[in-house]
Amino acid sequence: MQQALHRLGLDKRSIKNAWLGVNLQEQTALKTLWGLKPQKQETEEITLPPGLVIPRFNEAVLCRILILPEGWQKGEHIDKACLVEGSDPCGLFLECLEEESPVVAVGDDLQALIMEEEAGDAFSVASF
Repeated sequence: MQQALHRLGLDKRSIKNAWLGVNLQEQTALKTLWGLKPQKQETEEITLPPGLVIPRFNEAVLCRILILPEGWQKGEHIDKACLVEGSDPCGLFLECLEEESPVVAVGDDLQALIMEEEAGDAFSVASF
């Protein structure tokens, strides 16, 4: 996994800071084990498909799990990423420290992480 992420432009520090991981096969787990809270009409279990797992935290609390399916390793266009039920639906926003910097919009959180690593000091990055 790390070699594939390195080929896409992420270094070891960025991979570790983003808590990136791979789910090798579909699995079912309780949302509470992943730190997600079921909404009133949702089940208490989540299904995690295989793929690249991109978690997001608010402080130390897990608030979003996005899983990119097979193909991410080759930099292929991803038509359908899986936003795990109970996750925050908002895209990732990585803010540049420069005031009034431009914002670049990208298609998913992995692209946002790559863009931020490559030129995050020149612009902010938003995924949707």
